[in-house]
Amino acid sequence: MSNPSKVPEGYMKNAAGNLIATKNVKALDLIEDELVKEVIGEALELQQKMRDLKSQWLDKMESFVALAASEYEAKLKGKKGNLTLKTYDGSHSIAIKVQQNMAFDSKLDIAKLLVDECIEEWAETADEKIKTLIHSAFQTDNRGNINRDKMFDLLRMDFDDERWNRAMEALRDSIFHESSSTYFTVSRRQSDKENKLVQLPMNLSSL
Repeated sequence: MSNPSKVPEGYMKNAAGNLIATKNVKALDLIEDELVKEVIGEALELQQKMRDLKSQWLDKMESFVALAASEYEAKLKGKKGNLTLKTYDGSHSIAIKVQQNMAFDSKLDIAKLLVDECIEEWAETADEKIKTLIHSAFQTDNRGNINRDKMFDLLRMDFDDERWNRAMEALRDSIFHESSSTYFTVSRRQSDKENKLVQLPMNLSSL
């Protein structure tokens, strides 16, 4: 396991970044340090192996899709989407799921301004539950992220108000696809008596 900065021989760096002579470090601390570095090193190797395997599996699945397409003389266009392949008896499956990660640009602030104006004008007529729902939609979590589902709940609301319509237009225009994540899952039946496929855990915490 490599260190981010070179430490002189015979010394160790503590959590505060200070150099401590190895001979002055407690034996138990040395054993703990070595154990953690050993496990982290193995974990990094495993992570890279899993990354390589995922890439190989995705390539194999895409090759199969290309083969299937050629069988029917179909031309593939663009990026691959969600895909599930199963064994002939249906007892095992492998699947790719592509999730689009959405984000919002500065037009979201304009939408909020217009929505606030609507709420202020509707103060005496709008249902309190509706007002609370609308206000909560723009609240962020502890990471500063907007709840995407609440935004789509707003877009489904229909009010006979020209300003509200402009707010929803700004909200729609604020949405953009920031990135995409590709998930790979492997599933199998637990027994011949069960039809349900159970996903094999790839997370170490689940094993």
